[in-house]
Amino acid sequence: MRSVVFPVFLTMSFSPASAATQQDILNRLLAQYEQAIVYLEVEQASGGVLDRGTGFIVSHDGYIVTAAHIRPDQNQTLVAVIGQRQGTRYSLLPREEDVDNDVALWQLPQTSDIKVPVMIGTKSVKLYDNLITLGFPKEEGLSAASIKITNLSSSARGFYKTDGLLQPGNSGGPVFNEDGEVVAIVQGGTLPGTENNDIVPISLAVNLMRKRGIPLGGAPGCSDDRRYPRQPGPLVCIPMYPYSGNTREASRKFDYYRQIIAGKLHNLAMVFSGTVEAKYLTRLSVFNLAATSPPSLEQKRAHWINYSALELMQGIITQTNGDYWIKSQIFLGDLGAMGNYLGKQQVTVDLLLSADELSTIADSHSLVTLFALAMDAKRLNLPAPYILSLLAEAEDTFADLRRRADVRGVSVDSDVKRTHDAAHKAAEDLRDNLRVGRKP
Repeated sequence: MRSVVFPVFLTMSFSPASAATQQDILNRLLAQYEQAIVYLEVEQASGGVLDRGTGFIVSHDGYIVTAAHIRPDQNQTLVAVIGQRQGTRYSLLPREEDVDNDVALWQLPQTSDIKVPVMIGTKSVKLYDNLITLGFPKEEGLSAASIKITNLSSSARGFYKTDGLLQPGNSGGPVFNEDGEVVAIVQGGTLPGTENNDIVPISLAVNLMRKRGIPLGGAPGCSDDRRYPRQPGPLVCIPMYPYSGNTREASRKFDYYRQIIAGKLHNLAMVFSGTVEAKYLTRLSVFNLAATSPPSLEQKRAHWINYSALELMQGIITQTNGDYWIKSQIFLGDLGAMGNYLGKQQVTVDLLLSADELSTIADSHSLVTLFALAMDAKRLNLPAPYILSLLAEAEDTFADLRRRADVRGVSVDSDVKRTHDAAHKAAEDLRDNLRVGRKP
């Protein structure tokens, strides 16, 4: 029987803004983006502060957008603190600027920490749209304020005009729509005796981001399809292509598989919730990668790089003798080649899509994901005990798979076994290195 492949798209979406009060939206944005907003100070060599403002992170590798007028002169430094006024201080590196439009792009120094970016909006703003700013006004901590568009072309540069009272210190901060997307940047505080603010369209910052090759999808995740709502900062992207011979049944099986994978990711986060690096795992999410046909290996690699994904999975559902099967092609990119443990960019797993095989489905993909997480943690120079805990969890998962396979009198999928062997070898090497490191 010939299989015809067609796409069904999956998203895990925001709650509609219309269902929430304005205060609910403010509270949600404050909670969601605390680690994406930065407090900025222009610092003299002597330690004195000359200027203050706000910026926001737009990529996993720490690029920051802010106003260009918040800039240090010679022998001065632009310093950032993430999410609060007091905390670890980072000296920023200049990357791009557009002085005429008062937009600049800076970057945090590279560390093992994963940066939480905002979502960049693509929808046009309209007159009287309700917007929300996040920033550090005057001497306050991170605060939210509601404003409204009053003029869509307040200057020759195409800035927007808004009402509301924005204080000094908000300059350079993000302006969100009610869907949680950044649509503009605060240019400056409210003029004395007025409630008129200029905000800079986010498209002007996007021009700088493109110069640096920063993907617009990097913030919202792996979906390139603007019809669907998105959430920030996923590490797992799943494109799916179900068999079309029975559209309704294939779609139902597809959704069933999505639930298994989403539940597995949640369980992984719970397993490691007590560790210092827990934030690394709580960002695991399932997202669709919009497409009209199955992607090539080159296309998968491009998406893996551009969207800072941990892995991408192409799941093709087929039907044989009344049974539905899922062939998962899990693309790991460079993580699959690290240390030459696995030695391949992609793992392919064939699984029977039935209730009886639920545990096998979940564990097979879990093992591959745990290996990828361990390799990514190794790449980010996270602590060795944390990497070993991920690899140990992978070995335990394989032991469960092997027990169930023995009961049924079948073999564990060959690529799953190969991934386990890679995880086992990586753990052995890491333990050996630790032993050597403890020698005098």
